[in-house]
Amino acid sequence: EYSNLSNEVVIGGIYLRIFNALGGGRESIHRIHDCSLFAKELIRYVARCLEQSDEVDPGSLSSVLFSEESSSEEMKKVDHDIEKDTDVFPVNDRRFILAFDSLRLLVRIDGLVDDVLCEFGSPGVLLHSLQLPQANEAFTIARDILSLMSAKQVFADAIANQNEIWRLLRILERPDESIVTL
Repeated sequence: EYSNLSNEVVIGGIYLRIFNALGGGRESIHRIHDCSLFAKELIRYVARCLEQSDEVDPGSLSSVLFSEESSSEEMKKVDHDIEKDTDVFPVNDRRFILAFDSLRLLVRIDGLVDDVLCEFGSPGVLLHSLQLPQANEAFTIARDILSLMSAKQVFADAIANQNEIWRLLRILERPDESIVTL
């Protein structure tokens, strides 16, 4: 193993620094064989980092990390690959921000990963991210992703069907910070 690669974040076989440097758009994904799987891996990785963070309520993402849907062979492979290949970083670490920003770049390509963001647990991960301090760059990324998705009826339906509205209400009721605007 090369020492200069030790700080690289690789999720789903994708070097996130290089992916993000391409700036998004369809030209940045032409070599990604399965963008939906890549987005799923990013969501699960973000959930794992949030779950281990002191910045958010503990334990409330276990349903995303250990859902019935994670029993599929595809998600077992995702879980194994993420646990084996990728360290969990604090939510204020630039490597976590890099992973979350990769997800934002995918979301900006209209319609590319909407289905993934509506799957079981994904809306909860994004809403859960709003528990981060507003000064945290990950909060801004979550707000951007939610701003892009909130106009889509399918996403609103997913939040309602998955009973995730309580997460948003909890954020809006926080007395310690100003109101979140999407």
